[in-house]
Amino acid sequence: MSLSVDQLVYDGGVVRRQQALERLQRDAAQQEVAVDLYRVRDQVNVAYFGALAAETRLASLQTFAEDLASRHRRLEAQVRAGLVTPGNADVMAVERLRVDQQVAEAESASKTALAVLSELIGQPADGPLAWPEAPDAAFENQRARPEYAAFALQTDLLASQQALAGLKTRPRVVSFAEAAYGRPAGLDLFDDRFQPFYSFGLRVQWGF
Repeated sequence: MSLSVDQLVYDGGVVRRQQALERLQRDAAQQEVAVDLYRVRDQVNVAYFGALAAETRLASLQTFAEDLASRHRRLEAQVRAGLVTPGNADVMAVERLRVDQQVAEAESASKTALAVLSELIGQPADGPLAWPEAPDAAFENQRARPEYAAFALQTDLLASQQALAGLKTRPRVVSFAEAAYGRPAGLDLFDDRFQPFYSFGLRVQWGF
């Protein structure tokens, strides 16, 4: 029967460096989450302004189409009154058809942009959308982007891993103590009596 105890005395700073490395790994993982969230935010911004631009173009084309329709009706009245030739009204009718086609395309683009925005934010995105009152601070200061912090953490992480690899080549010193009861006891191999014995000292481990 025996009982032994080991106590690390000196490890060359390996434990302290491992703890620092674990903290860096945790911070780097958290920063990667921030980077992913920022990318999603960028996608939402692109989708939002894309939908806003589509809405603006649609509203402009609809206004233009209404103006053309009003002018076309006036030309038709002038044709009936004999003031202008029918060719003028036909040209206006062709222009109305062209603008109506553009309105239909703009309506489709607006619906698609709103559908993409709705998918990104996880809820219905119904127009009309409003222009933001002030620019986002992230656009004013690109250095605030989380990718820069993530890159800095990855650099520190690699440096810490390299330092830890260097520390593992240093010697380790461990103190030990052992108490036992048995036979043979101690160093006398010819003594067959049951006796207690103990030993203690320092152990050095060094991976060259």
